[in-house]
Amino acid sequence: MRRMILRTLITNSGVNVLGLVNAVLLARWLGPEGRGALAAAFLWPGLLTYLGSMGLIVATIYFSSLPDSRPAIILNNAFLMGLVLSAATLPICYLVMPWLL
Repeated sequence: MRRMILRTLITNSGVNVLGLVNAVLLARWLGPEGRGALAAAFLWPGLLTYLGSMGLIVATIYFSSLPDSRPAIILNNAFLMGLVLSAATLPICYLVMPWLL
């Protein structure tokens, strides 16, 4: 168990350090204007995805953790709802994204 915890700690620390180095290098290379445009390009899709999911991810985790849950049915329902939500969200994001950027 300790070995797995140590491996997870080292991996997470390595990912965080590489992310920090990447952020510093990008900020230096792109300058203030380019870095702002890149931040906006990364911010909006994630935010629109989160809003478009309408709590589906959290609901799936919650209902899967209940004692008498049936994970196969929950997973199938989550996939179906994901398809429905993405069919509704994608056209809206396609129209809104140029305006946001």
